Amino acid sequence: LPSTDLKYKSGKIDIRDKDAMTDFVRGVISGTVPNVLKSEPVPVVPPVPVGGSKASTTVKAAVLKLVGSTVLETVSSPDKDVLLLVFAPWCEHCKKIVPTYDILVRAVQGESRIVIAKINALANDIPASWGVKAFPTLLWFPAKDKPYKGVPTPRNYWDAGFSLLELVGFVQREGSFDPKTLKVATTEQLGTLMGDEEALRNKYDVEERQYRRNEGRQVFENPVLDFLAGEVVFDGKRWHLAVAGLLGIVALCGFYYISMVLFSGSKVVSSSGSSASSVGRKKKTT
Repeated sequence: LPSTDLKYKSGKIDIRDKDAMTDFVRGVISGTVPNVLKSEPVPVVPPVPVGGSKASTTVKAAVLKLVGSTVLETVSSPDKDVLLLVFAPWCEHCKKIVPTYDILVRAVQGESRIVIAKINALANDIPASWGVKAFPTLLWFPAKDKPYKGVPTPRNYWDAGFSLLELVGFVQREGSFDPKTLKVATTEQLGTLMGDEEALRNKYDVEERQYRRNEGRQVFENPVLDFLAGEVVFDGKRWHLAVAGLLGIVALCGFYYISMVLFSGSKVVSSSGSSASSVGRKKKTT
């Protein structure tokens, strides 16, 4: 229903059966037919320590993972600014922003009035009225717009880019609270976090390569064979081709050397036999 942004599912109905169609519509209107919602299980959220006057860069906070059954409640939380990343697991652009987004939550973890969240749009239903048509999409739910009447109405993220400095600047500038009272990372701490972001990006790249090289391939019991199949053939760097080429050259040189030795040996034996025959013929002649 467009007015409530809810979905309903019927059993098998013949669209030519007027009475069955009428009963289903009446059930939706009366509430006897429950709405359906695609949602992952609600994740367990570990408690995150809140810093003092300055955000701590030592405690590793995590992005709040939302699912279909919790997203509306979370983004509607009063007195909280909520930044929501809507992503798809297969999206390459989403994978690029993930390290920055994970560091962003550490930059604002000292401020309980700012929530950094994400939701997998393929595994969870989100309101169609949010107009998410591409991934990644950042949606902003500032406290100053709440309470909402009906379905929460987000503001779109409209900054120039997705760097850590731009994201932190956005939540401070467009937030509902006085920037001077926000407990976010200082300029010095942001510099440290940017270094952590690069390290995290490299870590995720390694994990992505590990996932891709093992995706759908046969796992061998022999560790050496499994290494060659997983770490070498599927690593994307193809350095094994250079090694294979070098080994091929060595093998070719070895084959050539052995052939030459065998050929030289047969030549020596042949010439010795010819000399002996010649001497024998001379003796018979005399």
